[in-house]
Amino acid sequence: MRGPRDSVSDELVVTVGRLVVLIVVPVALLVGCSSTPASSPSAAPRSGVSPSRTTGSLPPTTSAGDASTLAADVGPSIALPMWPEFSSLAGGSIWYADSETGKVARVDLASGKVRATIVVDDPANSPYGSPKEVAADATGAWLADPSRHSIDRVDRATNRMTRTVVLTAGTGTGRTSITPFGIELSGHTAWVTDFDQGLVAEVNTTTGRVTRVLHDIPNPEGMALGFGSLWVVQHRDSSIVRIELSSWTVTAVIKLPGTGPNATCGMCVDDVVAGPTAVWVPLDLGQGVARIDPTTNTVTSVTPVGLRVENLAVDTNSVWVGGWDGSLPCTDNHAILVRLDPASGAPRGRLVIPCAMNPTVVTPSGDVWLGTFDNPNAVRLIRPRT
Repeated sequence: MRGPRDSVSDELVVTVGRLVVLIVVPVALLVGCSSTPASSPSAAPRSGVSPSRTTGSLPPTTSAGDASTLAADVGPSIALPMWPEFSSLAGGSIWYADSETGKVARVDLASGKVRATIVVDDPANSPYGSPKEVAADATGAWLADPSRHSIDRVDRATNRMTRTVVLTAGTGTGRTSITPFGIELSGHTAWVTDFDQGLVAEVNTTTGRVTRVLHDIPNPEGMALGFGSLWVVQHRDSSIVRIELSSWTVTAVIKLPGTGPNATCGMCVDDVVAGPTAVWVPLDLGQGVARIDPTTNTVTSVTPVGLRVENLAVDTNSVWVGGWDGSLPCTDNHAILVRLDPASGAPRGRLVIPCAMNPTVVTPSGDVWLGTFDNPNAVRLIRPRT
């Protein structure tokens, strides 16, 4: 989910948007979806060394085309005047960050309204595009801000950016700035990735100090926290690195099966999500979803979707996948929301949702807020009936 004007980008931008009240609309089966990913605009390749690759056999696959229509109520699409390409949920709010416009928005779940839009960076002064990913807690959110080489705190009570923590690694003459991309949060600890320097850093958000740094993680991007570990995407190698938090060491490098059309990043995988029983990877240009068993560190299933998959959401009962055909502007119905079984990865239903992207599970009952993009930038409430 990287913007086309992002100087460290390998692929297209996508967006999500704003929460709405629930209404019922008719849905239909998906027809005529392209199985060929759209070409991405050219972008300057990032620096970094190529990691070694591991090999393995292709796991069993299931097809999203086998799924029936999902029984659900769907809310209307309501525009938001920004491109919130990243999201995080906590404290009764969803926080959306948009590196294209330099903004973050807070959406209140109780009212279904956007409570604030905060300007983080002027895009004209943000060579890296900021903010990138966002990690929320009950009282606010931390933003990865590569243009300032910092993580920034936005307070939920005041809807203001209240703190900037500049990140550095090393000592003396070897001290360098960290350019954060991905961010994860637990209590008073944050973790960030630095794509170009190939490192993952741990930050004490109370003191503002970098407490641990792990080097030689080639081209890291998105992260997930789960099963006592950080799971980190190696973007150009289509692999996932498992970092055990207790020992702060790499305990596994898991190669994702399949290939993609991009000469630089293959499937151009960006994100990884940890669910209750498994780790899930949206394969982007690989047009599918991979399930990783954390007990064996192996890919146990791959579900083809036939469309680009850049993000997903997981709860105890479902894995929610938003797929689209890669076209900008989004002018057709070649996009779907797919529900997968969290144990097997098998499809359990699908809906045609124009410009579907970036699903976020927000309630114990399984409601899904689905981001849509470009036509217009928005979100829609999906309330499964079963």
